[in-house]
Amino acid sequence: MAGYESAQSAEQAFYEAFEHGSLAMMTEVWADDPDIVCVHPGGERLQGREAVLESWGEILAAMQDVVVRATDVVVLGHGNLVVHHVREQLFVDGQRRGVVLATNAYRHTTEGWQMVLHHGAPDPSPPPALESAGLH
Repeated sequence: MAGYESAQSAEQAFYEAFEHGSLAMMTEVWADDPDIVCVHPGGERLQGREAVLESWGEILAAMQDVVVRATDVVVLGHGNLVVHHVREQLFVDGQRRGVVLATNAYRHTTEGWQMVLHHGAPDPSPPPALESAGLH
Protein backbone atom coordinates (compact mmCIF):
# COMPACT_ATOMS: atom_id res chain seq x y z
CA MET A 1 0.00 0.00 0.00
CA ALA A 2 1.40 3.37 -0.97
CA GLY A 3 0.36 6.84 0.06
CA TYR A 4 0.02 9.97 -2.04
CA GLU A 5 2.20 13.08 -2.45
CA SER A 6 -0.44 15.40 -0.98
CA ALA A 7 -3.84 15.38 0.66
CA GLN A 8 -5.22 16.82 -2.59
CA SER A 9 -3.82 13.93 -4.66
CA ALA A 10 -5.27 11.43 -2.15
CA GLU A 11 -8.65 13.15 -2.48
CA GLN A 12 -8.43 13.04 -6.27
CA ALA A 13 -7.70 9.30 -6.06
CA PHE A 14 -10.69 8.86 -3.71
CA TYR A 15 -13.12 10.42 -6.19
CA GLU A 16 -11.55 8.56 -9.13
CA ALA A 17 -12.07 5.28 -7.26
CA PHE A 18 -15.65 6.33 -6.53
CA GLU A 19 -16.36 7.16 -10.18
CA HIS A 20 -14.67 4.03 -11.54
CA GLY A 21 -16.52 1.85 -9.06
CA SER A 22 -13.15 0.33 -8.15
CA LEU A 23 -12.69 -1.25 -4.75
CA ALA A 24 -9.01 -1.87 -5.56
CA MET A 25 -8.48 1.86 -6.14
CA MET A 26 -10.51 2.74 -3.03
CA THR A 27 -8.41 0.34 -0.94
CA GLU A 28 -5.26 2.28 -1.90
CA VAL A 29 -6.74 5.57 -0.68
CA TRP A 30 -7.60 4.48 2.87
CA ALA A 31 -4.98 4.22 5.60
CA ASP A 32 -4.28 0.81 7.09
CA ASP A 33 -5.30 1.85 10.58
CA PRO A 34 -7.83 0.43 13.05
CA ASP A 35 -9.02 3.95 13.88
CA ILE A 36 -10.18 5.05 10.40
CA VAL A 37 -13.84 6.10 10.32
CA CYS A 38 -16.50 6.34 7.62
CA VAL A 39 -20.11 7.53 7.88
CA HIS A 40 -22.17 7.26 4.71
CA PRO A 41 -25.27 9.50 4.35
CA GLY A 42 -27.91 8.13 6.70
CA GLY A 43 -25.59 5.37 7.85
CA GLU A 44 -23.94 4.36 11.07
CA ARG A 45 -20.36 5.01 12.08
CA LEU A 46 -18.01 2.40 10.65
CA GLN A 47 -14.60 2.06 12.25
CA GLY A 48 -11.60 0.07 11.13
CA ARG A 49 -10.27 -0.83 7.72
CA GLU A 50 -12.30 -4.02 7.29
CA ALA A 51 -15.67 -2.39 8.07
CA VAL A 52 -14.93 0.72 6.01
CA LEU A 53 -13.76 -1.16 2.92
CA GLU A 54 -16.59 -3.69 3.16
CA SER A 55 -19.07 -0.79 3.03
CA TRP A 56 -17.32 0.72 0.01
CA GLY A 57 -17.35 -2.66 -1.71
CA GLU A 58 -21.14 -2.77 -1.38
CA ILE A 59 -21.59 0.81 -2.55
CA LEU A 60 -19.23 0.54 -5.50
CA ALA A 61 -20.77 -2.75 -6.66
CA ALA A 62 -24.18 -1.06 -6.80
CA MET A 63 -23.03 2.05 -8.69
CA GLN A 64 -23.52 2.34 -12.42
CA ASP A 65 -23.12 5.47 -14.53
CA VAL A 66 -22.61 7.67 -11.48
CA VAL A 67 -20.32 10.69 -11.70
CA VAL A 68 -19.25 12.56 -8.57
CA ARG A 69 -17.89 16.11 -8.68
CA ALA A 70 -16.41 17.61 -5.52
CA THR A 71 -17.15 21.34 -5.46
CA ASP A 72 -16.94 24.20 -2.97
CA VAL A 73 -13.83 22.70 -1.37
CA VAL A 74 -12.76 24.15 1.98
CA VAL A 75 -9.32 23.02 3.19
CA LEU A 76 -8.56 23.10 6.90
CA GLY A 77 -5.50 22.02 8.81
CA HIS A 78 -1.81 21.74 8.22
CA GLY A 79 1.08 19.55 9.26
CA ASN A 80 0.23 15.86 9.26
CA LEU A 81 -3.57 16.21 9.21
CA VAL A 82 -5.64 17.99 6.57
CA VAL A 83 -9.44 18.13 6.39
CA HIS A 84 -11.41 18.88 3.22
CA HIS A 85 -15.07 19.83 3.35
CA VAL A 86 -16.79 19.50 -0.04
CA ARG A 87 -20.12 19.32 -1.77
CA GLU A 88 -20.36 16.06 -3.69
CA GLN A 89 -22.51 16.66 -6.76
CA LEU A 90 -23.94 13.27 -7.80
CA PHE A 91 -24.89 12.79 -11.45
CA VAL A 92 -26.63 9.81 -13.04
CA ASP A 93 -26.93 9.73 -16.81
CA GLY A 94 -25.75 13.35 -16.93
CA GLN A 95 -28.48 14.63 -14.59
CA ARG A 96 -27.75 15.84 -11.07
CA ARG A 97 -29.50 13.49 -8.65
CA GLY A 98 -28.26 14.76 -5.33
CA VAL A 99 -25.79 16.72 -3.28
CA VAL A 100 -23.91 15.36 -0.30
CA LEU A 101 -21.92 17.42 2.18
CA ALA A 102 -18.73 15.50 2.88
CA THR A 103 -15.84 15.86 5.25
CA ASN A 104 -12.68 14.02 4.22
CA ALA A 105 -9.61 13.86 6.45
CA TYR A 106 -6.14 12.86 5.32
CA ARG A 107 -3.11 12.02 7.44
CA HIS A 108 0.52 12.05 6.38
CA THR A 109 2.53 9.01 7.43
CA THR A 110 5.83 7.52 6.35
CA GLU A 111 3.94 6.03 3.36
CA GLY A 112 2.49 9.40 2.29
CA TRP A 113 -1.00 10.91 2.50
CA GLN A 114 -4.00 8.62 3.02
CA MET A 115 -7.64 9.01 4.00
CA VAL A 116 -8.57 8.45 7.64
CA LEU A 117 -12.13 9.84 7.67
CA HIS A 118 -15.05 10.27 5.29
CA HIS A 119 -18.35 11.59 6.61
CA GLY A 120 -21.24 12.31 4.25
CA ALA A 121 -24.67 13.81 4.87
CA PRO A 122 -27.41 15.00 2.50
CA ASP A 123 -27.20 18.71 1.74
CA PRO A 124 -30.49 20.20 2.95
CA SER A 125 -30.17 23.17 0.58
CA PRO A 126 -28.38 22.21 -2.64
CA PRO A 127 -26.76 25.00 -4.63
CA PRO A 128 -28.33 26.12 -7.92
CA ALA A 129 -28.08 23.70 -10.82
CA LEU A 130 -24.65 23.48 -12.37
CA GLU A 131 -24.44 24.83 -15.88
CA SER A 132 -21.84 22.29 -16.87
CA ALA A 133 -20.25 19.43 -15.04
CA GLY A 134 -18.26 18.23 -18.02
CA LEU A 135 -20.75 15.45 -18.64
CA HIS A 136 -21.75 14.38 -22.11
